[in-house]
Amino acid sequence: MFSSLFLSLSFKKHPFIIHFAHRYNMGEKCISITKVQIGHIVGKGGATIKEIQEKSGAKLEIIDGPQVKITADDDAKVAAAEAEVRQIISNQENPDYEGPEGARLRKEANDAGDKRFALYDEATAKRSAGDHDGANELAAAAKASGALMEQKHREAARAIARYNNEDKGKGDDYFDMHGLREEEAIEMLQERVALLEAKPAGTVTEFEVIPGAGHHSAPGKQKLKGATEDYLKQRQFAYEAASAGSFLVRVPGTGAEAARQEGKDGGRSG
Repeated sequence: MFSSLFLSLSFKKHPFIIHFAHRYNMGEKCISITKVQIGHIVGKGGATIKEIQEKSGAKLEIIDGPQVKITADDDAKVAAAEAEVRQIISNQENPDYEGPEGARLRKEANDAGDKRFALYDEATAKRSAGDHDGANELAAAAKASGALMEQKHREAARAIARYNNEDKGKGDDYFDMHGLREEEAIEMLQERVALLEAKPAGTVTEFEVIPGAGHHSAPGKQKLKGATEDYLKQRQFAYEAASAGSFLVRVPGTGAEAARQEGKDGGRSG
């Protein structure tokens, strides 16, 4: 100990700081990020950055650049926090909105749709050739493939919504619509709003709805945010834009669930 202290004191520039940093293995890492990624790393109310700090034991700061500055008394803690931050950056740059089950079901739906079109083309060719019976058989098969396609899209939508919400520990006050088609997203939004409205009268749920800003949408496909806002206006909910791709909506409870339960209990007692 004395020899290491003597060696550290032999440095002319900040000897104590050099010795302290060496002994306690202070670590630091700065990671460049975009302005958009700041929100992903910080999270709602600072929840994400707090979670990273608690899990890793490191301290995280957003500094000019912008950058994420990670510091800790141990290099392993810095590395753990860095891995979490880089995963968030990767997810933001190359988002997986479907998850494995949702992706599989979407593919099955798309395959069934391709088969439907191919069968209808074959049916048309048969009919043109005068084979009406063969054409009818192919048309029936095409119709069945179309029904399968719709079923698989419904299953995919449920799996995708679950992947982006419940599977990530989110409650009924949060709905990430990424990966959903417009009609699927609005239908599920209506379902979730109905559950919140069924809460006791007088309660108000701060409901975060995330249609996304459309950064990852193909040209002409950035319609979900507008459709979501149209629905909120139509329902006359109080809401505000929480970010470029999310709304914070106040959903009042009506007591409908309590009334429904009372009706059921009354029916049983009768």
